Amino acid sequence: YPLRRQRQMCIRDRYYFTIPAEAADFINHTRSSTNVRFTGNGSVAIVTYVLLYQKLDSTAVPITIKTEETRILEKNEAGAWKLVHFHRSVPQ
Repeated sequence: YPLRRQRQMCIRDRYYFTIPAEAADFINHTRSSTNVRFTGNGSVAIVTYVLLYQKLDSTAVPITIKTEETRILEKNEAGAWKLVHFHRSVPQ
């Protein structure tokens, strides 16, 4: 577990060491802690994850915004997955 967390931190923090000087509009997205659960005989998938948005604020200071997201997908008769619900929350 500590090694996994360390690897995630390195990936997350790498953004701050590779920002080009003209990157004011650049936003980096990193997804972590992904969990997928199947239900309904495998016809419904519940996907949860944490999404980190990394960018420069208006004064060129790097910031990270963390959101937690859930997606519910349903498999149709043709076998294709369709997104049927999406939720995003910003932890306080």
